[in-house]
Amino acid sequence: MSENEIAENKQVKVSVIIPAYNAEEYIEKCITSLINQTLKDIEIIVVNDGSTDGTEEIARKLALTDKRITVLSQENKLQGAARNAGTNISRGEYIGFVDADDWVDLDYYEKLYLAAKKYNSDIALANYTRIGNGKTKKRLNIEKEEFVTGLQEKIDICSQVKNPCPTNKIYRRETLVKNNIEWEEGVYCEDKIFTLKAIYYANGVVTVPEITYYYYRNPHSTVKTKDKKHLAKIAADKNKAKIDVLSFLKEKNADIRDGDFWAPKRKLFIGGLPILTIKESIKTQQVSFLGIPILELPAGNKYDYKRKRIKILGLKITYKSKEWLSNAEIDNKKKNQINLSYSIPASGKSILFIATHFVKAGGIETRLLQYIQGMKSQDEWNIYVLSEFNDNEKLLEETNFYLNFDAKNFQQCLEEIIDRYHIDFVEFQFKDSKILKKLDIEDLRSKAKIGCVIHNRGVKNTAYINRLDYAVIISNNLYHNYYKRIKNAVVVKNSIDFRTIPAVTKWSYTNQKKALLVSRINTDKLDSIKCFIKYCKKHDIEFEIAGDEQPQKNLIKKLKEKFKLEDKVFIGKINTLDYLAKNKDDILFVGGVGLVILESTCLGIPAFCCSKFQGNNYSFVTQNNVNLFDNFTIRKELLISKKKKKEYNLDLNNLDIYNVQEYIKEERNFINALYKWQQILFFGIREV
Repeated sequence: MSENEIAENKQVKVSVIIPAYNAEEYIEKCITSLINQTLKDIEIIVVNDGSTDGTEEIARKLALTDKRITVLSQENKLQGAARNAGTNISRGEYIGFVDADDWVDLDYYEKLYLAAKKYNSDIALANYTRIGNGKTKKRLNIEKEEFVTGLQEKIDICSQVKNPCPTNKIYRRETLVKNNIEWEEGVYCEDKIFTLKAIYYANGVVTVPEITYYYYRNPHSTVKTKDKKHLAKIAADKNKAKIDVLSFLKEKNADIRDGDFWAPKRKLFIGGLPILTIKESIKTQQVSFLGIPILELPAGNKYDYKRKRIKILGLKITYKSKEWLSNAEIDNKKKNQINLSYSIPASGKSILFIATHFVKAGGIETRLLQYIQGMKSQDEWNIYVLSEFNDNEKLLEETNFYLNFDAKNFQQCLEEIIDRYHIDFVEFQFKDSKILKKLDIEDLRSKAKIGCVIHNRGVKNTAYINRLDYAVIISNNLYHNYYKRIKNAVVVKNSIDFRTIPAVTKWSYTNQKKALLVSRINTDKLDSIKCFIKYCKKHDIEFEIAGDEQPQKNLIKKLKEKFKLEDKVFIGKINTLDYLAKNKDDILFVGGVGLVILESTCLGIPAFCCSKFQGNNYSFVTQNNVNLFDNFTIRKELLISKKKKKEYNLDLNNLDIYNVQEYIKEERNFINALYKWQQILFFGIREV
């Protein structure tokens, strides 16, 4: 093989493909921006797509000045076919696409390639700026380098919903070939499905700030035509592209946010106007009249594991799906056979915790995990968990049963579990007591002691609770304000396990400047988050926000815009105790509710209890008011700034009042709470 043949077959770092059609005014600027790239090991493939002007002549003239340029010619088949033709002869480790009337920064491909190699990423992503009509607008603004791997994260970071741009990226060629990702030919809007497939199959996407792809709004572009037939084809291809995207996501059972991708299903036209429109997303079907949504229905079966939700003129209605109810008994029989494969306990007491579903993080889950840990340390308990759905990783480590609570044979299956595994105690975790309507409580009580724990004020029918052997309520306020009618209730407050904090070092003020909020970054916590931010902003205090779940990027974006926050404010998920122990010399106070307040006060750090009412109410926990914070959640009846018409600000001259560690130890000691709860299990103590 000759040296020239070896050079021709050598893999280059990036192949840049330019589909070109009647672009004689712009193509020289485009190619020149590639010739002068700081990354020299590239090839430039120009595919002349049946141009009738001087496009091909200009490209071939430039090719004579640079051996890295290859020019192909074909009859007009649109951009998809041109890009495929270029890809077929490309030799690059990565592939990039540039339209003939656009251009890029001179270090564009060098920085994309280096970032892709640094993270071994299938895709590297740059900024995207639109220029035309005397205006310049950033369509994608990347502020920092980061590597994401989750599908929703990749979709969000690429702005795939609003701006599925194929040209501000490079793609690993091997990944495109392996997954048969090609451009659809002979159509417009071919970029939507190509980029989505590339993102879906990519091992990750790395963002690259400081470099930009420049998109010129060419007034002579093929999509700017006024020809009616041409416009009709563009509209039809646009609809087809949306349908293709949605079909692909449904085929892959993609776990992404509902409402991101919509596709038309059918339209009713009268006089050329779309009077009635039906469109679908991943989980939802929407009906619109004259462009106004009047009805939303679930689309297909890939939605909530149990319920269907509909909207009529914005009013939300929830109901149980017919599929769920009709298959309930069959599912239970099948699942119960799997349950019975678990090993039978040899000795010890056995307890079965029951809830319809367990989420990733929440009050019920926190309490259960704490109690399970305490019981296991005694080495005499067999722990079982029963639910319809469990999304909590740590609870999944326990022996799990899954049943359909709506099934006709639910009680039968529950009794089989109780009998086979010698269950001594069955404890329901309640947000709602409706489940008890389906059960013969007296029959269950003949087999095991039956009780419940109530975590909030959602339980309305307390008559069912009075049939149980015991009821634990985790707050004095809950009991006195909502549950006095429960005859056998006992309050066992949320607590903290000091055994997990072997050496509690007292916090002392050394001119700390930073506040920390620990909270789920979700809509139900939005008022609490705003309350914390407003306080810190008003008093010029630097702060961080840590989320205990995967944060909602849209919500974070809104918070950044509203309060002008930097990226570094959001630090992601943390272990609160570990983080506080390591950073107590930097943290001035900690904001949150519930266990977060307990953890900060047990380390002696001042605690800022946030409000969930309009985002304005708060109070610092002090020796003077700690007894009022029953569950460390601001409620209207508690000591709050708005109610007392007084701000409870941090008093740096009297920091000793925030040291409530001894009170927490005395009133919230987990060992005492565990002992009290076990006394209730065994002896049924009935007192408040």
